[in-house]
Amino acid sequence: MYYPDGALKSVQEITTDSIRDGLYVQFFSDTTMVEARKTYSMGMREGMSVEYYRNGFVKSRVPYHLDKEEGTARWYYDSGGLDAIVVYKKGVKQSPGVCYFESGELQARIAYNPAGAVVYRIDYNKDGSVLRAKGTEPMGWNSLLALDSADVAASALRSDSPL
Repeated sequence: MYYPDGALKSVQEITTDSIRDGLYVQFFSDTTMVEARKTYSMGMREGMSVEYYRNGFVKSRVPYHLDKEEGTARWYYDSGGLDAIVVYKKGVKQSPGVCYFESGELQARIAYNPAGAVVYRIDYNKDGSVLRAKGTEPMGWNSLLALDSADVAASALRSDSPL
């Protein structure tokens, strides 16, 4: 596919029936830099979808299975620092979700109900003190937070280097 000015917009593998099947790569309109890489299987997203900022840093990494988010998704600031982590199961957000200030400090922890809607959120100041809490604290929330802290400490807090 091409942009109206003739620049390459995307490259994709398709079946003989014109169904996306394989790698899909999208480019920024004014450059040959990659904007997104996604993999499809018979028209459905499958595997890790990665979006990039113009500076080459990763914007997001979202895993898919059967066209639904599945697993740990991460979003990043354009500086490369971690912005947010959300775990998905069959396309539904799972608790707890976490957000970070660009400087790396914890910004928020979020609890979701079984349908993926926010039921509780704690926002923090950069010094770690609680700014506000909204909603009803779910049972077992403190044990979820302890597990989450260990998972976050073990994960990479920065996106890949620029391309």
